[in-house]
Amino acid sequence: MQQRAATWFAGFAGLINVSMRDPEITTNGAVGFSYYLNHYFGALTQGGSIDMRVRVTTGLRRSARRWLNVHEHNSAPMDISSTPR
Repeated sequence: MQQRAATWFAGFAGLINVSMRDPEITTNGAVGFSYYLNHYFGALTQGGSIDMRVRVTTGLRRSARRWLNVHEHNSAPMDISSTPR
């Protein structure tokens, strides 16, 4: 996973712009979940640019007075109209 992330970051020709939208956090005792939409955009080293939105869901666990991220899932966008049924 680290190599995949390093390759992705290296593909940008400068700053990677990120904005978060619609964050939701739910907790119950020592467990919690959060989800939000991230918007990534920026120039690429090979020319062109990226402009994508991704839904992020995290599973959290409270330990020693702090919350730890124990699971994260990123859902890349897809075109529903081109998906076989």
